[in-house]
Amino acid sequence: MDRLRNLGDFNHNVDVLLSGSGTLVAGRMINRSGQEYFAADFLPCKYCLGFFNRKELWRHARHCEATDDKPFCEKDVQAAGKLLLQVAGVGIGCFASADPELVKYIIAPLQQDNESEFIKTDRLLMLFAQVLFARLGRERAADIRGRLRYTARLALNDGLSMDDIIGPDHFDQVVRAVRDMSGETGSKTLNSCDEFSMPHVGLKLGQFLKKIAQIKHSRAIRDRDVQRRQDADDFLQVTEGS
Repeated sequence: MDRLRNLGDFNHNVDVLLSGSGTLVAGRMINRSGQEYFAADFLPCKYCLGFFNRKELWRHARHCEATDDKPFCEKDVQAAGKLLLQVAGVGIGCFASADPELVKYIIAPLQQDNESEFIKTDRLLMLFAQVLFARLGRERAADIRGRLRYTARLALNDGLSMDDIIGPDHFDQVVRAVRDMSGETGSKTLNSCDEFSMPHVGLKLGQFLKKIAQIKHSRAIRDRDVQRRQDADDFLQVTEGS
C-alpha cells in the first residue's frame, strides 16, 4: 500500500514540476522555524520515491524501509534523485524534440550510418543522450556522441533494441557481445584471467549499460510500467552478481 501511494505521489509531484503549478507532496522533514522551501529544494528517494529536502535526503535514505541497500554518501543519493527527475522530463524535456540544443550539438552532427539511425530511433538511447547532455554540456559533445555510438554498436551486433538488452532474458548474449567488442584473444593473463586486446571497451560499455538500466527503471516509474521497471531491476541485480 505504501509503495502504491508513494508511486502516485511521485507522479503527482512530477506533474507539478512539469506544469509549474500545484503543491508538492513531501515526506517528513526537520521543522526549522521560519524556513521557506521551494520546489528546487526537493528530490525523490530512489528507493521509496518519496520527496525530501535534498539536504535531508541522505539521512532519510539511510533508514528508508523500502530497501536494505544503504547509500554510501549524500552525493550518490542526490545524483539518483536527479536522474529520476531528468528521465521523467523535469528540466530537460521528455524527448529530444523538446531540446533543440541536444539535436544541434549531439544528434545532427552524427555521421549518417546504421549506428546513427539506431541512436535516433531507440527511445532509451535518446534518453541516455539527454541525461549525458544535461550533465556534460555541449563542450563534451564529441564524448557524448562516442558513448552513444559504442552502445549502438553493441545493440546492432546483438540485433537487439536497448529495451531488450536491459533485461535478464538476453544477459548472456549481451555479455558475449561485450567480450567480442573488447577483443577477447582466447589467451590467459599471468593471473589466469581472460585476456582482451581492448579491455577499456568492456569497462566503458559496462558503465554505459548500468546507467541506461537506471534510466529505464526511472522512466518505467513515470510510465507506471511495472514489467519494464522489473526488467531494469533484474538487469542491475544480475550485473552486480556477475
